[in-house]
Amino acid sequence: MGLDDTAVTPHLGASTTEAQERAATTVARSALLTLSGSPAPEAADITELPNVVAAKRGLPAFHDQLT
Repeated sequence: MGLDDTAVTPHLGASTTEAQERAATTVARSALLTLSGSPAPEAADITELPNVVAAKRGLPAFHDQLT
């Protein structure tokens, strides 16, 4: 960067032991919720993503194109 008094380092916030443990706990909780039939709060319904994109582009829903 051209600054003698500056050190540039990568962002390591998610690399700590605590962050990894929190991520593992979140994944485990989501898996248990899903297996019990409940929606996981962190999950995204990617099955609807094509329909969201289609709607934004003014196209018919993906499932309508299959019939």
